[in-house]
Amino acid sequence: MVLWNIKSRWENYRNESDSKEKNGEWPSNVPIELRTLDIIPKVLNNQYEVYTDGSRIGDDTGFSVCILKNGEPFKIFQFKLNKNNTVFQAELAAIDFVVCWALENGVRFNIHTDNQSSIKVLRRARSRSAT
Repeated sequence: MVLWNIKSRWENYRNESDSKEKNGEWPSNVPIELRTLDIIPKVLNNQYEVYTDGSRIGDDTGFSVCILKNGEPFKIFQFKLNKNNTVFQAELAAIDFVVCWALENGVRFNIHTDNQSSIKVLRRARSRSAT
């Protein structure tokens, strides 16, 4: 299991369209230098530990998120995705959900995930927007 953290530097710009633009890209008012993710080993003085997992059983694909506060279960979320979604997409959806939840709630957290592919994709994430 890999311990990592996503530190968002664009949260102050998030309200342009209430979230990411409909095409899944960064809101246009976010400066280009902020359109990156810092993945660091561990956030100190965090408020929460978050565990994510995406899975597929038969035709059912989904993800779950378990949020711990002070080492105790705080919130558990489970989502079923479209049957055409892959486990990889479910893993990324779980991470996206956690980041959005943390931004909305203004909390610091560490994410624990077992998906190396998701981490690699996030490390090299860049905006496709022309702005």
